[in-house]
Amino acid sequence: MAFYDDALIVAIIRASPNLRHLEIGGNDIGDEVTEALAHTCQKLEYLDLSGCTFISELSICNVIRSCPKIQHLSLECCNITSTTIKEIARSRPNLKFLDLEGCRNISKKAMDQLNPNIHIENFDEDYCSDSESSSSETESEDEVAYNNDVPPPIITGTAETPNDFITAFNDYLRQVGGTLPI
Repeated sequence: MAFYDDALIVAIIRASPNLRHLEIGGNDIGDEVTEALAHTCQKLEYLDLSGCTFISELSICNVIRSCPKIQHLSLECCNITSTTIKEIARSRPNLKFLDLEGCRNISKKAMDQLNPNIHIENFDEDYCSDSESSSSETESEDEVAYNNDVPPPIITGTAETPNDFITAFNDYLRQVGGTLPI
């Protein structure tokens, strides 16, 4: 099932600060969703963003930096570069699982910075960029800096949300200790 309204997902995220497990891969979500995660879900341990190709690398780095308890991270086919890998190495040395299938703009040098205890799955070294001149290797720290002055996204337009979807999400949220009002 694909979500068509980022505002609905943001509303659910903002109503779920104790969220620990989120599988949202395969959806056409944007940065508004990942920024809400970064601002709200510091207890997040499991995040699957596989195939979420509309999320920027900056936003993914903000989630990595802002969610200190992440243990499982799936970034399959996300538009990431060595910058994201360096952020993981710097911010999440205790990460346990990382899925990088289809991620091709990552240098061997960046991969070598990761904790060797991280289980890396589906990373094809044949696509590893060894060039230090690639744009991903020359980005400055400021380009992925997290801006604490930016408020969380404003939620709008959730009145058209199908009640069956909200009910299904409420069932899930009850399992993790929260609800979203209908």
